[in-house]
Amino acid sequence: MPTMTLGTPGRVRHRCRDERRGYVGALDDLTKKAQDFVEENKDQIQEALNSEQAEDISDKVLGSVAAAAKKIVPEEHHDKIDEVHASIDKSIGTEP
Repeated sequence: MPTMTLGTPGRVRHRCRDERRGYVGALDDLTKKAQDFVEENKDQIQEALNSEQAEDISDKVLGSVAAAAKKIVPEEHHDKIDEVHASIDKSIGTEP
């Protein structure tokens, strides 16, 4: 049962509901800050995504994700996994 506290005399409010509002507000603030950061630094972010280091990291991560996916999906879907892997890989790093 949620903890209840007295706010305005004669009015009971639920603390957990108030805490959720606080969390949502904080999440909204964080989202806004992240959007502002991306907007202010989009040229540098694009450079980083098109770097050799990003290529190496993305190859390792995407390869691992593709291998894990192939272990859990039927073999008939492996070609689709390879297509998605190739599509994402083209978007990150230096290789076409």
